[in-house]
Amino acid sequence: KEALLCAHNGREFDFPYIARRMIINSIVIPETLDNAGKKPWEVKLLDTMELWKFGDYKNYTSLDLMTSILGIPSPKDDIDGSMVSKVYYDEKDIKRIVRYCEKDVLAIARILLRFMNLPAIPDDIITMKFSPDGRFLAVGGRDNNGYLYNLQDPTALPTALPGAEDNVY
Repeated sequence: KEALLCAHNGREFDFPYIARRMIINSIVIPETLDNAGKKPWEVKLLDTMELWKFGDYKNYTSLDLMTSILGIPSPKDDIDGSMVSKVYYDEKDIKRIVRYCEKDVLAIARILLRFMNLPAIPDDIITMKFSPDGRFLAVGGRDNNGYLYNLQDPTALPTALPGAEDNVY
């Protein structure tokens, strides 16, 4: 299966913003983001906000609202996107922005798993890392277990990696 780039409201904000910044900085746009001349079914971008609309183009549902509706922890518990500039330039706290972005990715992954009726990523996750080839997502948590998600097979259940004596980082 081919990989998709996924975001919430990505088609309206993230994907065009990233592509424009790449052009401004003379960086070649990767094929996944370069949608010029492609038919809709050839575009490899997935937007959880569009999935939630079910064809209704009259509304906007924020990631914070969607996570609340679905009972998923909100990634907006510390900062939101409108605050990133202030945190970066005024507070110079890049680690806080990284945590915010990681929580966004985790929330979107949980939403996608919910859409696919697959087991959720546990709430007590401490860390997550993608494999270098992007095929797997490893998550670790306060339950002393690790979990390995096969991102190439959405029907595969996560593999539990038990046995740690303490939190899995």
